[in-house]
Amino acid sequence: MTDPKLILELLKNKSKRINLAFNPKLWSLFKTACLKDGQSPTSKLEDLILNFVHSKGLLTEESQSQTKDIT
Repeated sequence: MTDPKLILELLKNKSKRINLAFNPKLWSLFKTACLKDGQSPTSKLEDLILNFVHSKGLLTEESQSQTKDIT
């Protein structure tokens, strides 16, 4: 079962910065779509990542204790 406290912790503690390379036109379209939904591109990417990790069964306390930090 997904732990709501874990999700809140994952959304609040932001210390890992990453650089992504996108086609400029694709990024512009993505930003426009996000703004139409009332979201920032960063929060939309967080949503997409959380949904992906959840679909792999990794948002439970048990899976968190088994997951290694691969940076």
